[in-house]
Amino acid sequence: MPAILTRTVGSPLRQLTRSSTIGACGHPPRRTDDSAGEWEISTTESLTTIDRADASQPAIASERHAIESALRESEERFRAVWEATTEAMALSDPDGTVIAVNPAYCALYGLTPEQAVGQSFAIIFPEEARAAAVEQYHAVFADPDPPPSYESLVQHADGSERFVEARADFHVRDGQRVAMISAIRDITERKRAERMQQDFIAMASHDLLTPVTVLRARAQLLQRRQTYDEASVASILEQASRMERLITDLRELVRLEGGRLRLRREPVDLVEIVHEALTRARTQGTEHTLHLEAPRVSIVGSWDRDRLGQVLDNLIGNAIKYSPAGGEIAIRVEATDAEGLVGIEDHGIGIASDVLPRLFERFYQGQDPGVSTGLGLGLYIARMLVEAHGGRIWAESEPGLGSTFVISLPR
Repeated sequence: MPAILTRTVGSPLRQLTRSSTIGACGHPPRRTDDSAGEWEISTTESLTTIDRADASQPAIASERHAIESALRESEERFRAVWEATTEAMALSDPDGTVIAVNPAYCALYGLTPEQAVGQSFAIIFPEEARAAAVEQYHAVFADPDPPPSYESLVQHADGSERFVEARADFHVRDGQRVAMISAIRDITERKRAERMQQDFIAMASHDLLTPVTVLRARAQLLQRRQTYDEASVASILEQASRMERLITDLRELVRLEGGRLRLRREPVDLVEIVHEALTRARTQGTEHTLHLEAPRVSIVGSWDRDRLGQVLDNLIGNAIKYSPAGGEIAIRVEATDAEGLVGIEDHGIGIASDVLPRLFERFYQGQDPGVSTGLGLGLYIARMLVEAHGGRIWAESEPGLGSTFVISLPR
């Protein structure tokens, strides 16, 4: 698709396409000075040709001087817009050959003016998409009522791909389009956010519907039998707890991203907080061995006990979820004068190297598709809570060899 603007750059752009003639490569379009004896000034109203007359005629000389001054000021304004705007802009001829580009265009695509000007506009597309882009460019150029905007997948000089949204206007001479001026902006992050939102809605719908389905089935079974059934009651309680966790994650997300998180800091012992988290994990009937390595002395810091307990519950729960039944999970607590450290090590399935950098992103799910991962909010919320304490959280892992999650908290 042609690289064209997402939104109107304003009246200067429209004036530029209608009143300026095509200029030198790499520079904004300029007026034409065809000869020392004649000036051609294109305006939105009409074409006025002023023959250079005897300079001794004061009225004509004055008029010519005023027009030249106005034209110079107009060019300066256009040049300022062309060079300073954050919108990537390019001028191209009917064949798609680039005539001029602005600095923002070069920055967007990783090109120099020399690499872009004189080349087909299609060099910004992946090679396999260039023929289709040229075909569409010609169609847009010829269409008397082209679409108002386009979204295209383009390629940076370093090989990375990004989405752009673009819009075009045309320079017209004698009723014919002679050039396209395109303005473009990068919408990669917007597209990514939209995709994440769509994925989240799909995940939330699925993960909330699943326990509801189980609840209904078990309730219908009890209704038919009209008797107490321990297995059905246990399943109902389990699914209700699952829904509660999902809804809690959603509430935490809203609170965190709305800036409404308030930490209740007080002097607390990190070793004690870890002991409490291990007790909660053991009461859930895990088959794993939970092994604690901690100093006998207290590690006291100014922290929020409940929020750190929430982080540890998530990390220990993940270690249990992704480890083989009966495996050992080691929790180590250490301290320096400046910080407290907790590490949770498992011997489970591990994490692929390409997943690690995105592991703590919102809604990100990078684990084995056969393992229930919820909404992809747990580790994101854990990171936000640790960072609210001024700390850090990270993971170290190799596929098949297990993972270690570490949190560091300033004291």
